[in-house]
Amino acid sequence: MPDVSAHGTCCAGIAAGSLGVFGDYIGGVAPNARIYALKISTSGTLMAYTDTLIRSWDWCVTHRNDSPNYPIKVISNSTGIPGLPF
Repeated sequence: MPDVSAHGTCCAGIAAGSLGVFGDYIGGVAPNARIYALKISTSGTLMAYTDTLIRSWDWCVTHRNDSPNYPIKVISNSTGIPGLPF
């Protein structure tokens, strides 16, 4: 099985990575964004369950205004089924 543990880190870098040119990397699309990371998959596997995903969305909605300086305004998920074109 491929190492998928860095997938979320890669997506976060694309979203909110620092501006600057590092090889082919030119920075994130929203470099001043703040990230709350929630894990929805079973550690070391590609398995994510609907109830876990819904609980993570619920957490984001419940806690969206916990930090007035950094409210949660966007939820981004990267999910799919291995082998299918999504």
